[in-house]
Amino acid sequence: MRPLSREEILDGLGVSTRPQVSLEIYKEVASTNQHLLDAPGSGPGNLSICLAESQSAGRGRRGKVWYSPPCAGLYLSAGWQFHQIPPDLTALTLAVGVITRRVIQAEADLHVKLKWPNDLIWGGRKLGGVLVEVKKTQDSPCYVVVGIGLNVALPKPGSGESPKWRAGAVDLYEAVAGNLPSRVALVSALIEALLKLLENYGDTGFLPYHGEFMEADFLKGRMIELEDSKGSVFGKAVRVESDGFLLLETARGMCRVSTGDVSVKSPL
Repeated sequence: MRPLSREEILDGLGVSTRPQVSLEIYKEVASTNQHLLDAPGSGPGNLSICLAESQSAGRGRRGKVWYSPPCAGLYLSAGWQFHQIPPDLTALTLAVGVITRRVIQAEADLHVKLKWPNDLIWGGRKLGGVLVEVKKTQDSPCYVVVGIGLNVALPKPGSGESPKWRAGAVDLYEAVAGNLPSRVALVSALIEALLKLLENYGDTGFLPYHGEFMEADFLKGRMIELEDSKGSVFGKAVRVESDGFLLLETARGMCRVSTGDVSVKSPL
């Protein structure tokens, strides 16, 4: 695939968006999220974007490895300062999933599902994921880094690259039968959507995105196992609520959970 172009991405942004965006593109970094966590923020009202053609230590939730071969996906992170801790902060991951789904639908004419708490799903397999990390800074009680990883056209078996991604994963090339949108168009649209989301999330929280998440909810009605810091629990995923919590029907009754790793134990 053709390397990402900073000039083309900026040209794809609206006139009002461009001055608010600081954009860096690297051939390789360890992790785009970590790069922004380590860097000074670009100030209130400004969006710091870090893109890499590959990551040597890309990660997902709970330190899991994110497979990031060169020029085969989108590895994008965005840094943003909130003036105060926003409502439904743990649900920001879900809202980012909603806007990423919108962009994929608009640019690739592809309808994907959203798997609580952070996965993009097509054909029952993982197309992408979201990782939101938070830190306090001198300038803000809540500096967030939003990471989006999207499998675009990953190397196939026999190409010399590891085929491990194929276990439970899919790329955009397969999903759209080779009719790929440009990565530049995807990135420009994601930046526009992220800026709008982050500008408003401090006031609105997750509620404006809840309805769309419900429409695309991959887990609803499925039997799942959820693992968190307290252990594991089995149950039926009932719904994702308006504050982003997952409502789970278990043998001991209903419970609400804010985060955790989910494995599906039965189809619908």
